[in-house]
Amino acid sequence: MLHLAAILSGASAAGLPLHETSGTGGQSVLVNLGDWDAPACHEQHAVTLVLDDLLNGAELHHLCDDGSAGAQARAFTRTTLQPDGFTAEIDGWGEAIRTSDGSAFSMHHMHSAVEAAAHADVRLSVDWHMLVAGDALVAAGTAIDAFDRFLGEVGLSHTRLASALALHLEAADPAQQLARRKKLYDAAASLMGQSAGVTVSMMAIRPSSHPEYNFEQIAIRGYAQMRAAGSAMPIRLPMNAAFSDYRKVGGHEAARAPQHLIERFCTTPLPGIDSRTIKEAHLAHIINVEDIPTGEPFDCFASQHTHWNIGEPGKNKAIWLYIDYPTRRCIFDMYLHADTDRPNIVSADTHLWGTSLLAPPADLWMTQFTESVQFTALGPGIANADSSDHAKHRKLTDYMFNHHGWDPSEFVGYRCEIEVPVWRSGVCLTLDAK
Repeated sequence: MLHLAAILSGASAAGLPLHETSGTGGQSVLVNLGDWDAPACHEQHAVTLVLDDLLNGAELHHLCDDGSAGAQARAFTRTTLQPDGFTAEIDGWGEAIRTSDGSAFSMHHMHSAVEAAAHADVRLSVDWHMLVAGDALVAAGTAIDAFDRFLGEVGLSHTRLASALALHLEAADPAQQLARRKKLYDAAASLMGQSAGVTVSMMAIRPSSHPEYNFEQIAIRGYAQMRAAGSAMPIRLPMNAAFSDYRKVGGHEAARAPQHLIERFCTTPLPGIDSRTIKEAHLAHIINVEDIPTGEPFDCFASQHTHWNIGEPGKNKAIWLYIDYPTRRCIFDMYLHADTDRPNIVSADTHLWGTSLLAPPADLWMTQFTESVQFTALGPGIANADSSDHAKHRKLTDYMFNHHGWDPSEFVGYRCEIEVPVWRSGVCLTLDAK
């Protein structure tokens, strides 16, 4: 175990009382057991500290323990202003214990900077860092020597590396990522005058026996708890975009039937709805919001049946869900016929929407969001179709299969869920040939 602590005390100039003027800082802890690519346990957290945090005291602590190996890390910092001076504390400790065939890592980092003044011409600044990292810290001297050699290899100082690690951990911390997405949701909903509680897209795809087509798809798109201001633009129930080897499928390859409004799953009385032709004779529903009380939530869903005639399906097939409106949750379900599922591997990610959707995987890194999506294999049939985010989701799934007379037991389901997805992003379910 390695424990480093420091307490710095000082007196104010001429014995005058100090008052705080500014402060900033940060803390991060990281523990890992096992391989970094597939850890048995991985916990990390990073926070940015403001003046109140530094004055009241801020602490982070994480623990990983699988019975045979363990790692934990703690970081604490506080600056106390007193009538005749100050006391600054910075305290961190960590341990990493591993077995002969395991790996354990612990890291803690703190940065604290507080400025105080006795009067306008006398100011005091306390600024310091602490960073300790090591793999199975059994000897502090060995770890510190190794860390110094590492700094020399990467050409960084302790301070610069600590700052870089803090920025990385803050950017990668799921709680921080969610907080940033919520801020974007609030801003976009205010700007657009539109927002959804849940955005829903579900579909089933199977080979087609029709002589002119080789695939067919049934799909439902819609929104639960949609809200719109009286001045908001009309709301569209769009269609999913399909790509085959990075080429958008459309034109003569897609024969789309008009959307069918599913009134039993829509709020009554229904808002004003028009059918419009949008590109390539595809019909979509437009919801007029003028007659909806401002902020009053409503549900609206539509279904569609499409036949595909894809000449060369290719090794990479992708179905995209476009996040048209700010939404608190999105649920994207895809059910593949067993004959279609068997030769493919299904995965999910999310990207900034744009023309680069046509790019091969080697270039998609430029638009891919680092936040991971919650991807679940639902298994055969629709037994796992329920969702805690949408009370009617199972019934909506039943309707999709029953309305078209498709047997759900012939399909394998996959789900992609995101809490507060990035507005104007694209969520992608990809089928890659095995």
